[in-house]
Amino acid sequence: MSKEQLRHLVDQTKLTYNSLLEITARHFNAQRFNFHNVQILYNLPERILPLAKWFLHEVNSQLSYGRSNMPMTIGIETISVCNRHCSYCTLPLPEFAHSRNPRVMSDEVFSRTIQELESWPRTGQKRGFNGALFLNVYGEPLLDSKIVERVQWAVQALPDAKVGLFSNGDYLTEDLLTALISAGISEVVLTPHDGEFKPEIYMLAKKYSPILRLKQPLAYLCNRGGKVEVDQSNLIYPKYRCVSPAYAFHVACDGTVGMCFNDSTLSHPVGKVQDSPLLEIWDNPEYRRLRSSLKHGRWDQLPAVCASCRTGKT
Repeated sequence: MSKEQLRHLVDQTKLTYNSLLEITARHFNAQRFNFHNVQILYNLPERILPLAKWFLHEVNSQLSYGRSNMPMTIGIETISVCNRHCSYCTLPLPEFAHSRNPRVMSDEVFSRTIQELESWPRTGQKRGFNGALFLNVYGEPLLDSKIVERVQWAVQALPDAKVGLFSNGDYLTEDLLTALISAGISEVVLTPHDGEFKPEIYMLAKKYSPILRLKQPLAYLCNRGGKVEVDQSNLIYPKYRCVSPAYAFHVACDGTVGMCFNDSTLSHPVGKVQDSPLLEIWDNPEYRRLRSSLKHGRWDQLPAVCASCRTGKT
């Protein structure tokens, strides 16, 4: 190794150490946080970034649950219907429709999911999931006629969780937004799929910030496990390892638990909430093996959907 290479390695090590030290300090002060919003994390070298995410996930898990390997982010897909047909989304594909029946989550499945999360034991004799809970996966959540009721249900059952949703904003009105806020929602995130929002959306964002948050136009996309065609020049991750399923999972509208958000057609389901407790599904040995293989980049031990998946830096 040359002196220049050694110097570069030392610099990367210092950056990694200082970044993790700062983020961990913030974590202990806040007790929990969503590290997707910690921009300093993305200054880390590409080889280190997944491990840094995993490290912070483990800090959160130990602080909140007194054990390792617990999820930080959960998505509940209350509806899998959308008014848009974006080229970079799998929802318009016939196989997506075949993977979900029904297309709207029943009250029974939603109630079962929330009750399961409510029962999770935490440190300090507390109970209940306390991470980020988003009431959408694929589909437009504001098309769900019960979305306000579901938000209120989730907030009351999981007071320590951050309940939010992602939307295209096409159906958002001030009345609906205020109803969601009254129900206790923490965050409504809008994505401009046409490059910009309607003027009234910008006015709402100014009035109801920080609960209503507007994202920048999509710069990095995902091929959703090889299911959609997007600009290949942006598809750079994961090269070495993937840790997203180590701290996140989702429940589809029919109750199926997906291995990863990017397995949009549920080609590799890991369980169903109607059949098993969520924590039992999460701790299933096969599911744990898959997450470990992803974390260590053992692509030959993973399903095809993982080997084909590529995304941009988000």
